[in-house]
Formats: sequence, structure tokens, C-alpha cells
Amino acid sequence: MVYNSHIHRRNSIRLRHYDYSQEGMYFITICTKDRKSYFGKIVDHQMVLNEKGRMAKLFWYKIGKIHNFVELKEFVIMPNHIHGIIILKNQMKQGDLEKYEKHNLMVYHSFKPKSISSLIGHYKAAVKKWMNNNNYGDFCWQRNYYEHIIRDDNRLKTISHYIVNNPKNWKEDRFFP
Repeated sequence: MVYNSHIHRRNSIRLRHYDYSQEGMYFITICTKDRKSYFGKIVDHQMVLNEKGRMAKLFWYKIGKIHNFVELKEFVIMPNHIHGIIILKNQMKQGDLEKYEKHNLMVYHSFKPKSISSLIGHYKAAVKKWMNNNNYGDFCWQRNYYEHIIRDDNRLKTISHYIVNNPKNWKEDRFFP
């Protein structure tokens, strides 16, 4: 079915006036379509990555290597989803935002440069491209992703603990098939 804006409603799950390119800590969850297990399996409370999972992991680490304004923290690949903490460092120079906004009046862009949505969009595209090029054409991401703005060190500790222990708690996880 072709998307029709009069019939289909796509409401954003992002905070309406929040700038997702600003310095901060973000907890990210990205799921596979229909939560299908693509990346491996849990064995004895440990995630065992298959080739697809190893490549998804490699592309995640490339985010931190390619972008000097990004610091990656705890991260885990599960059979059907990925959790990670991304820290954006202050990287906008004076005038960058004005140039972006002026350019955006002329050309539609779905992602603001150097934002969480831009990083996740590029990550998902890179993984999908690799999958397609390596005969895993059935692989697909769920539309969108979940993000939580981490506002203090206590919340960072709680989320970090959740990520690290996610394989141990797999059967109680809401993404367990």
C-alpha cells in the first residue's frame, strides 16, 4: 500500500521542541522488523553473535570512529534488537545552525546534521546495505527507533546496568519472542 498522509498518521515519538543534536547522553534501542532474530542467539546467558550480528557490532563501533563528536558507552546486540548509549559532545560552531536552517528552507532533509536521528539513520542504512550485499536481503529494521535522554549519572548507571545484563535477563525482556 502506498503511503497517503490523509489516511496514514505517522506521529513522531520524539520530544517536539528538543534539539537532538545538542550535547547530551542518549539511550538508543533499535529493533529488527517484526522483532525477528537476525543477530545470533542467547546461550548460557551470553549473546553469541552470528555473522550478521558481528557486522552490526562493527558498524556500531564505526559510529564512534567516524564522528569525533560522538562517544559510545555501553552497548549490546541482542537477537532482535540493539541497545546502546551515545554521548554527543558539543560540536556545533556558531553559524552552523543558521546555515542548516537556511538550507533546509530550500531542500527537504529528514535528518538534522550531527543529530541522533542522523547517526541512527546512517547506521541502519549501512547495516542494511551490508545485509543486501551479502545475500541477507530478507533483513529489515523496524521503522524508527527508541531513544531516552539520560539526564543524570544515576539514570546513566541504571541504564548501563540494564544494557550489560540484558543477555542474562533475555527471557524476561519485553523483546523476547
